[in-house]
Amino acid sequence: MNASVENVQFTATSPRLAYQLRGKDAPGAPVLLIMGFGMPGSMWEPQLDGLSEHHPVACYDHPGIGRSDSTGRRSSMGKLAGDALRVLDALGWRRAHVVGVSMGGMVAQHLTLASPERVRSLSLIATHAGGPLGLVPTLEGLRLFAKANLLPVEKRPAALIELLYPPEFRASVRLEVLSERMNRGLKSRANPKTLRAQLLAILRHDTRHTLQVIRTPSLVNKPARDILVRPSHS
Repeated sequence: MNASVENVQFTATSPRLAYQLRGKDAPGAPVLLIMGFGMPGSMWEPQLDGLSEHHPVACYDHPGIGRSDSTGRRSSMGKLAGDALRVLDALGWRRAHVVGVSMGGMVAQHLTLASPERVRSLSLIATHAGGPLGLVPTLEGLRLFAKANLLPVEKRPAALIELLYPPEFRASVRLEVLSERMNRGLKSRANPKTLRAQLLAILRHDTRHTLQVIRTPSLVNKPARDILVRPSHS
């Protein structure tokens, strides 16, 4: 995470996961934010600021990302969901609204399937249920994903912004600010071994035949211009 050291806490059990809590005394129900592939929880910074006035809100770094310990284990969505559960326990939250983006949405699905009593509501952003079709991005998405992960580090923020945001959005914001946020996130990225473990977990993810058992109030946010997760499979 790129939060200041005093704002970062750690789970008591190993591997230690770094998490950040905002709005501890806010009146609303707590919210847990789960980040996607290869990026630290601090990428939720705007949402932390926006939600913490009304809700206690937390984010965390997946194993091997940011300040969290590496595990050396073979990763899976089930194990990553167990990590999210450990963060809920560390926070002392019996139930929480759970929000996941991209790979974080896959983790949120598995968390809800395994421990529905801990999830007050489920919000899934730009994610999918797995299976062969769900894994296939557009050709442009595949090209930009490769650039964002294979280019020299100093060139990756621009490729990542092009991958994640459509042209009209990029034209409406200060790109230097967005680029700096991306650069901070990329500096907290894991080593290639951790990224490969996450990618393999994504490839094995498949909840197509189990999602129907979820009775938790759920919201699916399907970006219509997404070139990485096809909207038809979101």
